[in-house]
Amino acid sequence: MPRVSGGPRLAKAARPFDPAQGRRGAFGYLLWGKEEGMKSIERKLMAQIAVLIFALSLVNGFTARAAVPAKPATAASGQMSKADDKLDINTATKDQLKALPGIGDAYAQKIIDGRPYRAKNQLVQKKIIPQATYDKIKDQIIAHQVKTPAPASK
Repeated sequence: MPRVSGGPRLAKAARPFDPAQGRRGAFGYLLWGKEEGMKSIERKLMAQIAVLIFALSLVNGFTARAAVPAKPATAASGQMSKADDKLDINTATKDQLKALPGIGDAYAQKIIDGRPYRAKNQLVQKKIIPQATYDKIKDQIIAHQVKTPAPASK
């Protein structure tokens, strides 16, 4: 028997094929005849295909739901959309701004006077409202970019 470092288990597993072992090969795996082996492989393959089909049906069910497009936001300026419930600070009216927590007449007017905003955090950067007030309303507001019509060329 060849000398193998790694202990008796490795030596037993690494020995060459011996017909006296029965139907075990050199590495301890069962060896079957061609017909038995093909039937076993066929069963395993069919089981794997069934699992794959099941998994794909689940994935297709999730992607079909995700593929449904969301409804577009309302065109009315300053309106809160139902999808995200955020108020656009660039188009909101004074009354809509006053409905936000911590925003009164003075802050609402300062927000309107400081328009347009590229981002909602500019309310703090431009010192329109204090950080504590911004922290209360930051999840309820958004700053959409205001699109200005391009000048007509002559």
